[in-house]
Amino acid sequence: ESEAKKFEKETASLKKKFPALLLNFEKCKEWPEFSNWLANVYGVFKDNQTPFIPEKNILAKRIAQCLHPQLPHGVHLNALGVYEIVFSNLGKSSKSWAEDLAIFSIGLFPFFHYASFQVKPKIIEIYRNHYLPLGEQLTPCLPGLIVSILQVWKNQIKTSEKRTCIFWRISHHL
Repeated sequence: ESEAKKFEKETASLKKKFPALLLNFEKCKEWPEFSNWLANVYGVFKDNQTPFIPEKNILAKRIAQCLHPQLPHGVHLNALGVYEIVFSNLGKSSKSWAEDLAIFSIGLFPFFHYASFQVKPKIIEIYRNHYLPLGEQLTPCLPGLIVSILQVWKNQIKTSEKRTCIFWRISHHL
C-alpha cells in the first residue's frame, strides 16, 4: 500500500479544512484570537495526522507570526504546540521531513532569542525531539540552530543544562 493511500482520508480532510483555517488567521487582531486560531490549527492536525500538509509555506509563516515578541507567552506556547504536532505529523512519512526544516525553522530559530523563560525549555524540547533525530540531515540548518541556542547562553541553570545536552547530542549525531 502506498504511503499516500495510507493517509488518503486524513489528507483529503486536511485539504478541505485548510483554506478556511488559513483565512481565519487574517481575521485575528488581538492575542486571544491568535490563541483560538492556534487551538483550531492544533485540533485540525490532531484529527488529521498526515504528513502530506498543504500550503506548508503559508502555515509556517502564520505560526511564526504567532511568535511575535509582543504577544504573551501563552500564545507562544500554543504556537510551539502547533510546531510539535506538525513536526510529529511530518515525521509519520517514510521520507524524512528534513526537506521542510528550513520552512519551519525560519520562525523558530530567531524566536529563541526573545522567548520568555517559561517558553525556552519547550523550544529546547522541540529541538531535542524533532530536530536532533534527523542526524546528518540537520547539517544544512545547523548554523541557525547553534546560533539560536548560543544567543541566550546566560540563562537559568535548568535551561543551561538542557542546552549543553543538546550540544552534546548534536556533536554525537553528526
